[in-house]
Order: sequence, then structure tokens, then C-alpha cells
Amino acid sequence: MYIIVVKEYVNGEWLAFDGTDMQMEFVRIDPFVRVTMENQGKTGEMVVNFKVPDTYGVYQFKVNYHRVGLTRLYNTNQIFVIPLSHLL
Repeated sequence: MYIIVVKEYVNGEWLAFDGTDMQMEFVRIDPFVRVTMENQGKTGEMVVNFKVPDTYGVYQFKVNYHRVGLTRLYNTNQIFVIPLSHLL
């Protein structure tokens, strides 16, 4: 599960972002997974559930959201994946 909270500044206050087209990529060299995130409504949380590939390596969660009229949102987090078969 990957969660990112996105807020929008409207008329002097921060409100939950209500977009439905934000995507997250799970990348090693090329994207292994690219999925559209689900908007949770009033909290501003964008959520996605997916299965991590059973391929050993260093991966990144990437969100690169760019729409006309909005500030570009770019976020990455790096993780290390070790499949269970490599631990036994």
C-alpha cells in the first residue's frame, strides 16, 4: 500500500485535493507497476494497493503529477526489495 496526502490552497485555506487521475509508479530501471491512485475524499489521501514484484533490487515509489493551473507535484521514496526465496 502506498499513501500520499495532497492538499490544494483555495481561497486562503488548504482543502483536500479532489483529483482522480494521479498515478504512482514502482520503478527499478523501468516502471514495474504504474497504477492510478484512489482519492479517499475529505482527507486528501491518495491510496493505491499493489503487489510488489518478487524481483530482487532497489526500487522507487514515484509520483510525478503535472497539470495546467496546478503546481507540479514530484515525490520519490527509495526502498530495497528482497524476495523471501532469497532469505531461505
